[in-house]
Amino acid sequence: MASVQEIRQRLRGQRIEALRRAIEPLLAGRAGAEVWLFGSLARGDWDARSDGDLLAVAPDQSAADQLAEALLEAGLADDVIGLSQGGFHAQDSYPCCQAAEKALKAVLLALDQEPERTDSIERLLGALELLGIETARCANCR
Repeated sequence: MASVQEIRQRLRGQRIEALRRAIEPLLAGRAGAEVWLFGSLARGDWDARSDGDLLAVAPDQSAADQLAEALLEAGLADDVIGLSQGGFHAQDSYPCCQAAEKALKAVLLALDQEPERTDSIERLLGALELLGIETARCANCR
């Protein structure tokens, strides 16, 4: 009998492989484009409430935005960020922004609020402000 951990690993592998197969045709004809998985599924700590997080990277921002839109329209992820290759390589602070986003979503969940499916720190801070939580100290995050 398989352990829960073994079942989770198998399901994660199946989900990632299904994503690969679904993404492959969307990359056809898009020279230099890549799709990166990030977030809880990539780390392996996903659960039933986890959303899908993809990063669409292409030679220029317009192509990245078009790929991101195609991924969203195909229903392959809940959050897709499009970045040009130059922007992708310039994102040294990206992991910090991602951590801030996830932390804000965790605060909202702790307050029994379903966070918006967005990567916008501004919008997540706005949701906290609507709950009466002061966010002025986060002014540099906006």
